Amino acid sequence: MPLLGIASLSLGDCHSHSLQAKIQAASSAGFSSIELFDNDWFAFLKSYAHSKGQDEDEDSTAIAAAQEVGSLVAQAGLKISCLQPLRDFEGWMDSEKKKDAYERARKFYILLPHLRTDLLLVPSNTSPLRLAYEGLSWGTRVSTWKQTWDVIRMTNRDNVGICLDSFNSLAREWADPYSISGKQEKADESLRASLRELSRTIPKEKIFIYQVADAKLMSPPLLPPEDPSIPPLRPWSRSHRLFPLETDLGAYLPVIEFSKAVKETGYDGDWSLEVFNDSLLRVEKETVSQHASRGIKGLRDLFLQMEEGGQSKL
Repeated sequence: MPLLGIASLSLGDCHSHSLQAKIQAASSAGFSSIELFDNDWFAFLKSYAHSKGQDEDEDSTAIAAAQEVGSLVAQAGLKISCLQPLRDFEGWMDSEKKKDAYERARKFYILLPHLRTDLLLVPSNTSPLRLAYEGLSWGTRVSTWKQTWDVIRMTNRDNVGICLDSFNSLAREWADPYSISGKQEKADESLRASLRELSRTIPKEKIFIYQVADAKLMSPPLLPPEDPSIPPLRPWSRSHRLFPLETDLGAYLPVIEFSKAVKETGYDGDWSLEVFNDSLLRVEKETVSQHASRGIKGLRDLFLQMEEGGQSKL
C-alpha cells in the first residue's frame, strides 16, 4: 500500500480548527503525510507571531514558525508531502503584480527545508526544490491532464512534474453536475481512451503527487452561477467533493478507474486526499477527527476495491 496522506484543509476550516489539532487527528487516524495548505499555514504563523510578540511578515518569524510546524509533524509520526498552493503565479504582464508573485514565491520557497519538505504545488491559472504543476478543471488555458503534461514536457526540467488529481480530471473529462445523469455525453468511452493514454504516457518519476477525491451526484442538478466570472465547475468543486467511495453521501465518480490508471504508470509515491466541502465549516471540535476517520476509510476502501476488481463505472 502506498503512503496515505490528506490535505490539512480537508480536516476542517482553519478559523475553527487549529493546525495542531489537524496534525494529531491525521496521525491518530493512520495517515502518514499531510499537505500543508496555505490557509492553515498563515493561521498558524499569525498565532505564533502573536505569542512571541513578533512581526509575522518578517522572514525570521516565518522560518521559526515553519521549524515548529516541522517538529510538530515529525513528533506526530507524519511528514509534509507538500506546501500548497502558490496561487495566481502565472501570466502577469503588469510588472508590479509580477514582482509581487515572485515575492510570494520566495516567501514560500524559504520555508520548504524548515517544513522538512521539498515540494511546492503550483496550480494552473521560483523554482522550488521540486514543483508539482496541476491543471484545475476550470483552468482557462490548462484544464486537463494532457494539457498539464504538455506544459511539463515543454518545460523539460527534472524538478518540474505533474500533480494528478482525480477530481479535477474526472470533473473536466467525465462529470457534469448540471445534468440529471451527472455525466457528459459519451463520457465513458472518451474517459476510457484518456485513461489508457495516461497510463502509457506519463513516466512514473514525473508524477510528484497524486491527489484523490470523489464528488457528490447533484440531485437536482446544480444551477449555473449567476456571476459570469465564476467558472461553472468551481462551486461544485468547492462545496461538494467527498472522500473516495462515500456512496452513502452521493459519491459517484469513477475514482477506482482513474486510480488504476495512475497505478499502471508505476507511480509509488503519496496518495493524498484533497477534499473541499461545506462540512469543513462546522465548528464542532469533533469535525477534525470525523473527517480524518472518513478520509482514511475512503482510501482503504479504494485500495480494497482496486485489489478485488470492484465493478467498473465505465
